[in-house]
Amino acid sequence: MRHSDGFEPEVDDSADEEALVLNEVPPDQLGPWFIETESGSMYLLDLAAGLLRVASEDGLEDFDVDKVISLPKVGEPFLIEVFEPERADLILIKSLPVRSIVRFPHELFEVEDDWVSIVDNWCESEPRNAWLLMGDAASMPTEEEVAAQYTSGEEGLLSWTCPKHIQPGDLVFVYFMAPEKAVRFVARALTRAKFDATSGVNSVKEVDPNQWWTILSPFVPIEPISFQQLEGCFGHKLILRGKPSHYVPPRVVDAIVGVLGDLDEYEAMILQRPIGNDDLPSSGKIGLAELNEIASGALNNERMVEEYIVEPLLNLAFPPDQGFRISRQFHLPSRGIPDFALFRGDELVGLVEAKMGIGRGSGSLAGCPEVEQIRRYCTEADLPGLLIDANEIVLIAPDAEEPVDYFDRMSLEETDIKQIGEFLTGWDRSTAAVRD
Repeated sequence: MRHSDGFEPEVDDSADEEALVLNEVPPDQLGPWFIETESGSMYLLDLAAGLLRVASEDGLEDFDVDKVISLPKVGEPFLIEVFEPERADLILIKSLPVRSIVRFPHELFEVEDDWVSIVDNWCESEPRNAWLLMGDAASMPTEEEVAAQYTSGEEGLLSWTCPKHIQPGDLVFVYFMAPEKAVRFVARALTRAKFDATSGVNSVKEVDPNQWWTILSPFVPIEPISFQQLEGCFGHKLILRGKPSHYVPPRVVDAIVGVLGDLDEYEAMILQRPIGNDDLPSSGKIGLAELNEIASGALNNERMVEEYIVEPLLNLAFPPDQGFRISRQFHLPSRGIPDFALFRGDELVGLVEAKMGIGRGSGSLAGCPEVEQIRRYCTEADLPGLLIDANEIVLIAPDAEEPVDYFDRMSLEETDIKQIGEFLTGWDRSTAAVRD
């Protein structure tokens, strides 16, 4: 099901706004620099972008920097060779003596990727999972709305209900219960899931407002795939009512593509085969290679995340033959209950919380409810912790408001496993408040 809010990436506005005021531009720093001369002329020098912007009584002019002959220094003129577009030639700009130099941190000038770049990046990538997302007659977009998704920028992109552990780049089949039961569009997810109970679900029947949402790339219309055809692709009976999303294994994607027949270049790009492996191995035989390959979509609940992701990962990072042991459902004095506690002998060394997904949408991990929960546990115990969901491993320190680090589970390497282990075992626990 959909709502029609535009794609609004979240921006972290916590950057330090204190300017750096210096007497000269250091040769090893790129700026951007704001420079004022004794005549009152202003310059913006951004060596990273190769830009010199001049603000004077004549207005604003932008130049591409070719060569810096002498860097700005208070009390002295500077010389910069730039390209002059009107003359199609290089000219030398010599300033009057510099009065002041100010450099602001790059963070203050960061610009979110435009929607075209976001769409292109995720649509060209190999999907990890595929999903069947549900809609009905009320959420069916018109031809004009579909066309607007390609021309209206972020405002034209649709939000759709989704599973909590969907990933950017995941392949999406949009299935409508009415006016005809069929898959009508394909797309890619552009964001992780974010919980929102206020947006409202665009549906004929009343739907629980407590939903997880993702932003979808512009819809690609396809020849309708009927419910009967879909059952044939899955190879078994389907019960689609009651859930806003259903996992689609790679073999089913192959079957659907086979039903569609010849694809044009763009359709073929969108309909790439997911790389996640839905053939789950025995949980007792999961090593790093298997951990990298497991399709998060094949994990139907949090218990499966614990069995196929959390416990194998903990056994790799904290081998039992080295004196480590894992305790489930550890009780803190506050009555908080982390899913796992890690011990070395009788010493508690860290806490672990398992989740299906982390609801951060297109924003940062800091402040997410799932992060805040494990951070409270860690603060109480004065010990580090791990937040592990179907896709990510997040490192939490008891004395930090933001996560220390995070790892993508499908890209984990041996060095990452070692770093995760050292993060917990290397913590200074001289003041730890909780013991077994």
